[in-house]
Amino acid sequence: MSSEDCSIDGEGSGAMSHDELEVGETSPTRRRLLVLLAGAAPVLGLPGHELLAIGHRVHARAQVSARRSVDRWKVFGGAQRATLAALADTILPETDTPSASQAGVVEFIDLLVADWFPDDARADFLARLDGFERRIEEERGVAFAELDEDGRREVVAMAESEALEQRGGGSVRTAPTSLAGQHLFDLVKWMTVWGYYTSEEGMRQERGYRVVPGRYLPDVPYEGIG
Repeated sequence: MSSEDCSIDGEGSGAMSHDELEVGETSPTRRRLLVLLAGAAPVLGLPGHELLAIGHRVHARAQVSARRSVDRWKVFGGAQRATLAALADTILPETDTPSASQAGVVEFIDLLVADWFPDDARADFLARLDGFERRIEEERGVAFAELDEDGRREVVAMAESEALEQRGGGSVRTAPTSLAGQHLFDLVKWMTVWGYYTSEEGMRQERGYRVVPGRYLPDVPYEGIG
């Protein structure tokens, strides 16, 4: 894993801006999706197709944890899961395709934060997630997950504007060494997009994935094929 700072929209890389995927946009083209993920690939020092494969493996682990039910959630408590689900579903809502939470994005983010974030970045992310919820309850009188659709979109638009201002209109930094201190919304949006479009539902519904008979197996050893 590369420890160098890498931006999703680095100059000259061909990558797209993090903000180019608008909140609530549910059908970016396959090309735009791959450009977005390829732009994030340097975070791990990997080509884009390997970043996609990593996403598939994270989903596979989440499915195993769900079946076992023991230790399914690694870092998020109930209130944190509700907040993340509501945020993710505001970014990628249900239309004629599944929402982000229906595609397993919250479980995906839980595993990423547990296993990929350094300790300081994990603690920082959880503290800011709790701080976000406290702020919304103080300002709106209810938890973010309890707001109606318009209320959620207003809050998310505010968070997106604050995130853009915090980074001075520049790139979202997603290298492991630069996660702590990043705006909460930037990280949630990036992980939501990655998680959704590497899930079974995202591949099938949005990317034209052709379902073949049998189970969805995102990570199968080569020797097991045949």
